[in-house]
Amino acid sequence: MMKKILAACSLLLALTLVGAPQAQATILTDWDITFKVKGLQAGDTCLIAYYLADKQYIKDTLFANAGGTIRYQGQKGDTIDPGIFMFVTPGMKYFEFIFVEPKFSLETEVDDMVNQMKIKGSLENTLFFDYLRFMEVKQKEAEPLREDAETNKDQLQKIDQEVMDFKNKFIDDNAEAFIAKVFRASRDPEIPTEGPLGEDGKVSKTYQYQYYKQHYLDGLDFSDDRLLRTPVFQQRIKDYLNRITVQHPDSIIESVSEIVERARANQDVFRFCVITAMNLYAGTKKMCFDKIYVHIAGSYYVSGDAYWVDSTQMSKIKDRYYKMMYNTCDRRAVNLIMKDPSNRVQQLYDINADYTVVVFWAYDCGHCKKEIPQLGEFYKEYKEKGVEVFAVSTKEDLEKWKEFLKDKEVEDWINVADPEHKTNFRVFYDVYSTPVVYLLDKDKRIIGKRLDVENLRKFINHELGIEEPEPEGGELKGE
Repeated sequence: MMKKILAACSLLLALTLVGAPQAQATILTDWDITFKVKGLQAGDTCLIAYYLADKQYIKDTLFANAGGTIRYQGQKGDTIDPGIFMFVTPGMKYFEFIFVEPKFSLETEVDDMVNQMKIKGSLENTLFFDYLRFMEVKQKEAEPLREDAETNKDQLQKIDQEVMDFKNKFIDDNAEAFIAKVFRASRDPEIPTEGPLGEDGKVSKTYQYQYYKQHYLDGLDFSDDRLLRTPVFQQRIKDYLNRITVQHPDSIIESVSEIVERARANQDVFRFCVITAMNLYAGTKKMCFDKIYVHIAGSYYVSGDAYWVDSTQMSKIKDRYYKMMYNTCDRRAVNLIMKDPSNRVQQLYDINADYTVVVFWAYDCGHCKKEIPQLGEFYKEYKEKGVEVFAVSTKEDLEKWKEFLKDKEVEDWINVADPEHKTNFRVFYDVYSTPVVYLLDKDKRIIGKRLDVENLRKFINHELGIEEPEPEGGELKGE
C-alpha cells in the first residue's frame, strides 16, 4: 500500500490522453483533526492520503510528537476536498477515515487500529468504524469455514446474508450519512424473481438482465461530488460500461450517454464522467470501437460542453474527431471518384458487389509489398463469392504504380489513384499510414476496418457462414 501511495505522488505528471480527472469538489476550510496513535515515536513521518478514482494520492506529510499525537489543521485560505482519506504510518499500516466534517479526533493503537479506535466529534467516523468492526467479526467467523467451503456452504451463506442484512439496515438507518451513500453506491439491484416468462417457463433472463442494467446506477448519487474521492464511484461506472453493458459500440454509446446525462446533476461529476469515458475509449484498438470515441468527442467536446479543455487540447480533439467521423462503422463510406491505369474514371459507388474491400496502399511501403500480393490471392479466391477490391494508390508516381501492379500481378481488381489530391481521401478514410483496409457491405456501409488479410478472410468467412478450418496440431490449451 505504501508503495502504491508514494507512486501516486506523480499525480500532476501522470496525465492520460485528454487529462487526468481533477474534480473541483465541495470544499472544507478551517479543518482541525487530531490523530493519536499509540506506538508512534516522536518524529515519525505519517501520511495523509486520499482516493481519487481508482488511485490514492498523498495530500500531506505529518510528524508525530512524543506522545504519538499529530494535529492536522487547515491554515487561513487552505481548502480540502472531502471524501475517504487514509492515515498511513511508517510501518506501512494505515486506516481509512471519513473526512467530510471539519473538526474531530481519532485515537487508536498502531497494532489494532480498527478495534481500538476511539472517535470524538464525528458521527460519520463513528458509523464507519462500527461497520468495520462488524465486518472484521464476520470475516473471522468465515475464514476457517472457507478451508472447506463446500462442506460449510450453508454456514458461509448464512454469514453472507447476515452481512447483507446489516449493510442494508445500516444504509436505511443512516440514509443521510455520507458513508451510507458510499455503501448505497456499491449495492447491486436485486434481480426480480417475478416477471415475463421465457420459453423454459421461468422468468425471462433477458427481462432480468434489462432490469438489472436499468437499475445498476440507481444507488450512485451523481449530484454528490464527494463520492469522486472514494474507491466506489469510478469502479461503478467502469463496471457498468465494461461488465454490465453488452460489448458492442452502439450499446456502449447508449451507456455512456446514460452516465453522462445523470452526471449533469453536478458540474464536477459531469467533468469526471466525461473524462473517464474519453480515457476508456480514446485509445481502443478494438475494431469499430472508435465509433465510441467519435460519439464522446462530438457530443461533449466539439459541442462545447467540455469547459475544462484548453484551446490546444481542443484543437487536437477536434482534428482527430473530424478525421474519424467520416469512417466509423455502420456509416456509409464516402464515395471515391478516381482514375484507373487506363485513365478511365472509376467510382466506388458504382461497384455492384456484396462486399467491397477498399485498400489504401503505397508502392514503396514495405508492409504493402507483403500484404498487397496476399490480398491478390484472397481476391482470386473470393471474387466469385461476391467480393470486389477497390485499391487506392496513395502515391503520385504513376509509372512506379503501374509497374508494381504488373510485377505483383494485382491488375484484375479495380486500381485507382489520385495524384492531384482532388478527393481528400486521407481525411475521409483517416489514412495516415499504409496499408489501410476497409470492408463495405453491398450498400457501401463500413462493416470492418483496418483489417489485415488474415482477419479479412475470417471476417468474410463469418459473414458468408463458411466454417474456419481447425488449426494444425489440434486445439491449444492453457495450463
